[in-house]
Amino acid sequence: MFQQYLKILWRLFRIGVMLWFVAVPILPVYGWLSPWTEAEQALGTEGVQGTKFMIGGGGSSKRENDMWSEERQRSYIVLPASLRTMEIFTYSEVKGSRITGVARKVVRSRIAIPLFLLWISAGWLSVRTTVLWANKLKKPAQDVSAFQA
Repeated sequence: MFQQYLKILWRLFRIGVMLWFVAVPILPVYGWLSPWTEAEQALGTEGVQGTKFMIGGGGSSKRENDMWSEERQRSYIVLPASLRTMEIFTYSEVKGSRITGVARKVVRSRIAIPLFLLWISAGWLSVRTTVLWANKLKKPAQDVSAFQA
């Protein structure tokens, strides 16, 4: 019984990895179709010039007692700047009941290479999973001579 749960979890993990592997190249398209002007301007004021590729985004909101806060963010790889510095640039905005106006910041993180290596590993696992599942779906060739007798 426990092994069946582990198999289900392993399959769900593989499906999640495959979805992430496919989603990462699609995120820049979303970033171009739905640009966030404030983020791009903030990156420009930080001295980050070049072509911006969105690689992640998100948001959250929290309400507790009589206080609230909302945060949204996007992460970018900016070429050629990210190739020189190996940095990912994350722009975030926070607003809430205890914050006057909107708090904006750009965070630089040096995780471009580990993220790329993780994406390559996800691709390898996705290909392995696809081949494994395709082989399981193939029906074995039936021996025709056994039916002719």
